[in-house]
Amino acid sequence: MECTIKNTGSFNGDEVVQLYLRQKGTNRTTPIKRLIAFERTALKAGESKKDKI
Repeated sequence: MECTIKNTGSFNGDEVVQLYLRQKGTNRTTPIKRLIAFERTALKAGESKKDKI
């Protein structure tokens, strides 16, 4: 999966992109959705990047 993230602020910062999986028709013993991947990306002020998870 790929997405573009952008720092629209005036300060450098980090962003954490999270990918969740939701399974329809599951039973009550499994969570409704679960985190399957994440990636922390450092962005300078006004910078944008393509991020792959």
